[in-house]
Amino acid sequence: MGYGLNLFEMGRRHPRVALLAAGPARWASGAHPVTFRLFSKNAWCACNLFIIITPMQKMSQAPETAAEVAASAREEPLTRPTATGESDESGVGSEQTCVDLPDLKGMLPQELQELAIELGERAYRGRQLYSWIHERGVDELSAMTDLPASFRRQLASSSRVSRLGQTERREAAEGTAVKFVFHMPGARHVEAVLISDGDRRTACLSSQVGCPLDCQFCATGRMGFLGNLTAAQIVDQFLELCRYASARGERVTNVVMMGMGEPLLNYDNLVQALRIMRVETGPSIGGRRITVSTAGYVPGIRRLAADDLNVGLAISLNATTDELRSQLMPINRKYPIAELLAAAEEFFSRRGRRVTYEYVLMAGVTDTDEDARRL
Repeated sequence: MGYGLNLFEMGRRHPRVALLAAGPARWASGAHPVTFRLFSKNAWCACNLFIIITPMQKMSQAPETAAEVAASAREEPLTRPTATGESDESGVGSEQTCVDLPDLKGMLPQELQELAIELGERAYRGRQLYSWIHERGVDELSAMTDLPASFRRQLASSSRVSRLGQTERREAAEGTAVKFVFHMPGARHVEAVLISDGDRRTACLSSQVGCPLDCQFCATGRMGFLGNLTAAQIVDQFLELCRYASARGERVTNVVMMGMGEPLLNYDNLVQALRIMRVETGPSIGGRRITVSTAGYVPGIRRLAADDLNVGLAISLNATTDELRSQLMPINRKYPIAELLAAAEEFFSRRGRRVTYEYVLMAGVTDTDEDARRL
């Protein structure tokens, strides 16, 4: 996500301005007024602009892998070899000794209840298990003392409870953000950020290690794609940030999937993780307080529109012409602006939630008067 340098002329230029566009109340083909909130360190203002919506051509609904999207955008996948020399597209690293065992942290309460029944226990044992993991923050099965010892032994032999290893924590001098770095198998790392804004505490979480989309202004894109995070690994970032906030007498109020990676290219794990975060027991977050940010993966937007999660959608736009956006964000070569906006229109019409547009202001590149008019 971006930081601005210069904005188009509005009485005077504001250095380091960030731009957010809130979607119109109802979208259809044509031009529509959009309220933009412009804010900098010392000032903010609002203006009404127009955004142009055009019909899109019918496209395939089939989901694609990260490598396929990268290949179609850049003619070669952006995967990186693992230590064994094989590309890693479906999981993070090959060094996990228990990788094939079900991860209890990535399971919903109903799934844990079903597991308990399969192992010969009553369903409520699954609810107890969920409480230990998500309410009490316990990762060791041996410490879950109100579960029968025989049940714990069965779980230990057939499943696991993973936990990310925190290797670094860095706090901003102004106290507005805390960055967490977590160790992953294969000598890899993933980041999450806790952002403070008034009474709001927002957890910015990652969905992948690296990213295949190669957006030119993004440091993560330069890593290439190293692997998808599991649902448990996404949830664990959330739980770690919740623990940190709780130790400061605070609580996480919002979640944004705006960290490393393209969330909609890891759709199944993303949705499972968000469903777990929404469970009322534990550090619950309502769907209205969750936002998924995408670089413009149209099939994923449509899947999210059809799903019952009812979370928010943010689109990283960053340019007002296909020519420039394709240079900055290669995914635009496959899903150009008109098709992206049509998918956003579908999301709004099906979910009834306005779409947020993120726009990185780059001096002399995306901050011209013409860009402002096109927006």
